[in-house]
Amino acid sequence: MIKKYKFLIIGSEGATGRSVFNTLNKSFPNRIFRTDRSPPLNSYKKSLFFQLDLNDLQACKQIQDKYHFDTVVYLSGVWKGQTTDISNFMENFLPFNNFINTIAKATKHIIYFSSSLVRSDGDVSEALVTTMPKSSYAMAKVSSESLLIKFCRDNLIKYTIFRPFHIVSPY
Repeated sequence: MIKKYKFLIIGSEGATGRSVFNTLNKSFPNRIFRTDRSPPLNSYKKSLFFQLDLNDLQACKQIQDKYHFDTVVYLSGVWKGQTTDISNFMENFLPFNNFINTIAKATKHIIYFSSSLVRSDGDVSEALVTTMPKSSYAMAKVSSESLLIKFCRDNLIKYTIFRPFHIVSPY
């Protein structure tokens, strides 16, 4: 039997993830599922948390088969500075690609936290042409945005892309 939840927060144990969880939990207690590749840092209901490495496609498929979510907040990302190392690109893009090809298929709305390193006044494809990112992290974010837009348009799923400049959190 497939279990349905209001929200899934991917990357829930970082400072931003904890802030998003605490804010949503006030309005939707016990309706928020959290996941991270790290063990849970707080004492909130651990039954609504699962440790998941999005690089593990089989684990993503198991989540896809067991759970559906109205909204997914995708916060996961690994910043290693202004490197152009391809491994940093892969470390950020491949987990998102696995998410899109599994868990995202059964959601109604995806909220993707990108980066201010991705600058564009319009379509993401313009960012690729006019403002080529200077780091592999930013390129992974641009590529993920493009994948998200195409996937959501093709599957009639709502999406929101945030490109925060600064994140301030009590954590």
